[in-house]
Amino acid sequence: MHKIIEKFEESSIYILIFAICIAITLSLVGLLKEIVFATLNIFQLEMQSYFNIFGMALLALVGFELLETIHAYHDDHKIRLNVVLAAAAIAVARKVIILDISEIDGIKVIALAFLLASLLGGIYISEKKTK
Repeated sequence: MHKIIEKFEESSIYILIFAICIAITLSLVGLLKEIVFATLNIFQLEMQSYFNIFGMALLALVGFELLETIHAYHDDHKIRLNVVLAAAAIAVARKVIILDISEIDGIKVIALAFLLASLLGGIYISEKKTK
């Protein structure tokens, strides 16, 4: 029974890696498309184009961090806290960047700031403990 579970875990990890690679590729293709259209319309660029470009770049970074997390789990069978916290911090930062501040109330902005600060503090503590 233990061998079946190990094989299931191994195949699940490969499926996750493949799916994340596809997601990263699609994100990079979208990013390149946005950059090409932005350069073609350089004199008509709107702020939303910049938000889209940075949002897609950060989405690709989140994908790479998730890929690193899965790869580390596959090698060590341990989840590295600093990698997970970094992926979460990038995801929250992406949300903050693409957020339209005029559509939400102040308490949600404060909550996002507190969440991001907490994640960054966790990364700092995690890095400090591993040294």
